[in-house]
Amino acid sequence: MALRRRWSYVALFSTLAMLGAACSGGSSKEASKKADNTQAASPAPNASSSTPSADPSAATPTTAAAAPGSPAATPSSPSTPAAGSSTPANKSAASNTPAGKQAASNTPAPGAKPGTAAAPTPHAPGPAGAVPSATPGKANYASDVGVSADTIRIGTINMTSATRSLGPALAGVQEQNLDAAVKYINRSGGVSGRKLQLVTCDDGGDIARGRACYEKLKDNVFALVPSLTWLTDVIHDRLPKDKVPWLSWGWFKSEYEDPWMFPCHANGMREASQVADWTAKVLKPATVGIMYLNVSEDIAAKDVATKQLKAAGIKVVETVAQEWDSPDESQHVLAMRTANPDFILSFSWPAPVAKFMHDASTQHWQPKLGFAANHLTGDPGYGPIFGEYIKDKTYTITSWGVPTDPSDTDNAEGGNTAEQQLLRDELIRTNGREYQGFKWRYAGYHHITQSGWVCTRILAKAAEQMGADLTRDGQKKVLESKAWDSGIGSTLYWNAADHNANQNYSYNREFIYKWISAKDGGWDLKRILPDPVFDCKSGNIPAAAKTICNS
Repeated sequence: MALRRRWSYVALFSTLAMLGAACSGGSSKEASKKADNTQAASPAPNASSSTPSADPSAATPTTAAAAPGSPAATPSSPSTPAAGSSTPANKSAASNTPAGKQAASNTPAPGAKPGTAAAPTPHAPGPAGAVPSATPGKANYASDVGVSADTIRIGTINMTSATRSLGPALAGVQEQNLDAAVKYINRSGGVSGRKLQLVTCDDGGDIARGRACYEKLKDNVFALVPSLTWLTDVIHDRLPKDKVPWLSWGWFKSEYEDPWMFPCHANGMREASQVADWTAKVLKPATVGIMYLNVSEDIAAKDVATKQLKAAGIKVVETVAQEWDSPDESQHVLAMRTANPDFILSFSWPAPVAKFMHDASTQHWQPKLGFAANHLTGDPGYGPIFGEYIKDKTYTITSWGVPTDPSDTDNAEGGNTAEQQLLRDELIRTNGREYQGFKWRYAGYHHITQSGWVCTRILAKAAEQMGADLTRDGQKKVLESKAWDSGIGSTLYWNAADHNANQNYSYNREFIYKWISAKDGGWDLKRILPDPVFDCKSGNIPAAAKTICNS
């Protein structure tokens, strides 16, 4: 049943606490053995002492806990069965075959509307030299860091213990979803005879601890996958020297300027530009207010949106800076009430935005045309956190399709695809049926976990192309050699010469959704057209990244 009463602060904080506790683990899922890096302000003198064993059995749930400050292998190690599995391991080959083992084709993405023209196969300009490919019949060997004859270790750094602001609910579950992706790949045959092994490190949202995690992981893992950490904005002095491929979460603009980072989501500035453009063209407010998180990327997002709105003749009448662990937002609601904008844009973090919504509800105020918030608010399970207030007045923008009711036919190409179905099934298989409940729906489908699923799959596809001769340099070249269809609405494309060269970065589209009342009285999301910026008639989709447009 939907929650009918208004949420008090006590109820809100209880909900956030329940989310954090639930996302830290459950009886139906094996607990990930993460590193306790609390005291690790600098790298350990001998990082190799915490190197995970190349033997897959070293990371099984029966292994002793890792020493403090060292990264630990999660249950997705090669020999570990999927925890909480309710589906037989010998499920039909058709449902277990990874899409990555299919050759690139010109067929429409899963879930495309009938009659949609087939998309051209995109090709990026190749890097200098030939793109590595597998040598038939060659035996696997320890070809590079983190690679053995039978194992490929990949790493993630997450702010799982940053409990003040949904750390466990966001970052902790990011690790669980990476675990699900790794288990699916391993169960489906692995990568050219090798199994993936996930190694995690918790930085608690602290950059010093994050650097310590990186120093430990860089000599132990082959590559890094989407991690929920502030480190991705400041590690650029190290990656080119260490030559560590990092498929990153895409929060910061600087990730697109690092030749060894492969962003797996549009950054805040790009989203701000797109949602401002969409707001000006579709909603056409006369005045706007802006909320933003008080960090460099979202300050820049606010500035980008302000400039674009001004060019469209729309006046920004109020801006408020939020902190990610702000205890109260009532003063910001009062500031917006005084300015009384027609519409509010939000480039912020879930907790302060949720507090703002509850305080606005308490003060019985809302902007005339409602709100548009960034991807952090666009997820099927987020409704109960924000409360009744958001219904029918709050839009969200995201790089990935969000699963919606099957009756939402406008969402078939992004949120209700075969890949989204596979993602949902594997999350439930790995983490248990509670993934479908209130505690887990948000955790399972937020944009960073989607990015983690997509880019772990892409990493495996690229590694498979190299076969026995798997190297970091080779992985970089293969990732840059073509566009990669995510299967959930967007195509990723990292230009070999410059990952920031694409007009639209590595993405060919964004999506707009609106919070509405579900049929049962709860919360639901509905796809809103046209897509911001990326409509067919605008002609601004680079040919190399173009896939399917709306009619």
